[in-house]
Amino acid sequence: MKFNFMNKKKNNKSKGPADHKDQDAELDLELTRYISSQKAERRGYIIATTLLVLFILFLSSTIYFGGEQRTSQLSAYNDRWNDISKFRDHLLDEKDKNNEHLYETSSILSSPTILREIKNPQDALYVAIGIEKKYSSDEVEAIIRFVWDGGSVIFADDYGFGNSISDAVIDLEESFSVGFVGKQLWDENYAKNPRFIKINVNRDDCRLDFEGVILLNDPTALEMRNDQEKWQGRTMVTTSSKGWVDMNEDGKHNPDVLGEKMGKKPLVQEVSIGDGKAIFISDPSIFINDMWDRENNTEFIDALVKYLIPNTDEFNVKNNNTKLVIFDESLHIQDSALNNAQQSLFQGLVIFTTDTQLKVLIGILMLLFLGVLIILIENPPELVHKFNIDYYSLNQLIISDISADDADRIRYIFLERLRISHGMSLEQFKELSYDELEDMIKDRELVEFALDWNKKYYAQDLENILLKIRDLD
Repeated sequence: MKFNFMNKKKNNKSKGPADHKDQDAELDLELTRYISSQKAERRGYIIATTLLVLFILFLSSTIYFGGEQRTSQLSAYNDRWNDISKFRDHLLDEKDKNNEHLYETSSILSSPTILREIKNPQDALYVAIGIEKKYSSDEVEAIIRFVWDGGSVIFADDYGFGNSISDAVIDLEESFSVGFVGKQLWDENYAKNPRFIKINVNRDDCRLDFEGVILLNDPTALEMRNDQEKWQGRTMVTTSSKGWVDMNEDGKHNPDVLGEKMGKKPLVQEVSIGDGKAIFISDPSIFINDMWDRENNTEFIDALVKYLIPNTDEFNVKNNNTKLVIFDESLHIQDSALNNAQQSLFQGLVIFTTDTQLKVLIGILMLLFLGVLIILIENPPELVHKFNIDYYSLNQLIISDISADDADRIRYIFLERLRISHGMSLEQFKELSYDELEDMIKDRELVEFALDWNKKYYAQDLENILLKIRDLD
């Protein structure tokens, strides 16, 4: 692409000091602008590249550390036998006498720390069924604060990461001290298959509006955690007196083995903190679609929800607030590495935006990061007036002790003077071809000097080049 240049006529008359100063000022201003733009451009490239690398590392780590690829289960939004969509559908179908819905449902795809944003905890129930990932201390703290402010929670687990709820190290005085044994529980009161254990629930013990039989599938038992001397809260449901836990996992009852003593084993425990309640259940399968309609499971869960977030007050007067049931989907391993990575990304974003201390820490780290960038990015070399060759004579340049290290600085000044003398913008000048530049300079040695930044020049070579540059005007 050709350009029409604003050619300057040569003037053989010598220039005065004022003319030199005006041209110096014009050149310095143009160079300052160029230096600033180049510096900002380099910083932008470095910051963008760094953020991109960090994002790729984060994404790849979530894929790599996402664990074994498994089929997600216990989801409130899938209809397979081992999901809990019947439970969610039941809640959405519940209506009062005026045909108004009693419940609405929501889900957490990122992190339970989002519970901090719930405006009316007393009208909300957090449900964690089948805990396949560890809770962080920050998440446990958010849940405890939610309960303290009047919220209710259900933790249902057996052999997962349910104990991370009680074992997390937090700064609060209150904590959950109920955990899951994580070993198979057996009871002589079962339905055909010993794995299906029948539990008789007594109204007086559970204090729910329910009495009947519930059916469990491969449950465990609850235990005290954190070296507690007595049970925290109230035991609502236990096994029969013929229940025992297979601590050595040999499938047999061994009375001499520590922990395998036969007796009533706690299955459902209520813990009160502040104005709210937490219910621990040692078998998540009671909620799954395949078990939903067996025995009186549906009625028991319905009574449990009404106990935690009642729709009427103590005088049986209707509460006009629609209750919110929140299903935590973030605790389940997704069916692909990509979905795990996406979920981890959502979780990181939520934690960054909900945790005050973390936001402050990230702000400090970002400031330190930018400070390091400013230190590491070298400023363009300062332009010394000894290279403003319109102002100095050749003798003065020689006296100034030009060295081989000054080649790039002289080349830069030469190209800038050449561009400005032809009235070209920086973008136009960059697009010049070799032939166009050669026609503009009309000296093959200077063309080579302008384009070959790798060639080594000595002091004497630079002095000869300066003579040629001076003679161009």
